[in-house]
Amino acid sequence: MWVVETAATATHVVITTERFYATHRPEIRASKMRGRKLKLVIAGAWVLAVLSEVPSLYVMTYDNKRDSCYETWANPVHAKIYSAFTLINLL
Repeated sequence: MWVVETAATATHVVITTERFYATHRPEIRASKMRGRKLKLVIAGAWVLAVLSEVPSLYVMTYDNKRDSCYETWANPVHAKIYSAFTLINLL
């Protein structure tokens, strides 16, 4: 779920940026997303999304008693850094 959300957000940012330049700066024709460039941008959004979730997958632990997952970080600072990155990534 988080991977799809991150990929969708990144794709929407790219589309918004491209549309902004297409309508407000029409003299910049190189910014149009077509063909190979579009495919690379979408693939990049998905790679970014998957990579941003790798730490979360690494630290998740399943608890049978609570029947749920929770994060077990070796260093609490890493958890804070990851949480800040995730928040910035979703904005």
